[in-house]
Amino acid sequence: MTTTTTKRTHLLYLTVDADTRRELRFADCVEGVEVYSFDGLDCGEEITVVLPRAEARARWTAALAEGYVWTRSIVELPPAPVAAAPVAPPAKPAAPSFESEICSRCLGSGHFSRCRMYGTTCFRCAGKGRTLTKRGEAAMAYLRLLRSKPVAEIQPGDVVEIPGGGPFPARWETVDAAWIAAGHALGCSRGGMVRVRQTREQSAATWAAALAYEATLTKAGTQRKASKREAVAA
Repeated sequence: MTTTTTKRTHLLYLTVDADTRRELRFADCVEGVEVYSFDGLDCGEEITVVLPRAEARARWTAALAEGYVWTRSIVELPPAPVAAAPVAPPAKPAAPSFESEICSRCLGSGHFSRCRMYGTTCFRCAGKGRTLTKRGEAAMAYLRLLRSKPVAEIQPGDVVEIPGGGPFPARWETVDAAWIAAGHALGCSRGGMVRVRQTREQSAATWAAALAYEATLTKAGTQRKASKREAVAA
């Protein structure tokens, strides 16, 4: 018998007669081995002692010599360790967004009608379930303006957006002298402006400026009179 976190209990019995069966039970414990004995008589004597392992082993051997039969052993496994509750990562702050409303076509589900190529995707909201309000659309247009350059100002090293069309998605290209000489800027121009990729700092600054601009707009997406007067004064 060894000291482990797993508790083992060994049962021995000695049949004296048809009505009497004596019992010995050896169980591991911290102090050594707990030995329980019962003489098998009605209202008989029950004794429990804790013995050093060497003495318990000797008592076991003597019991077998007396005719006790080892009938079974019970193994009690230690309780499984309780896993610590997973710690949820801190919630990410909501990404800034412009004013939007539930899509009037799909009523927020993102699905409407069905076609073979696009399934049930709602074309009005592109499956998002929400669309920009007039105020949000004006702020988005202002953001695009902040992130664009006139065609004449495009320089080698700029990364510009090449608009997509049909099944071809938009992509980004790095400008070099040959690209400018070939007049590619005209092909990706929208109203004489070309969208330019932003650095992390530029992206944050233009977002902040566009959100501030949105705050000056009316529900119809036009600037409030007070905001216009402030802009003129500035």
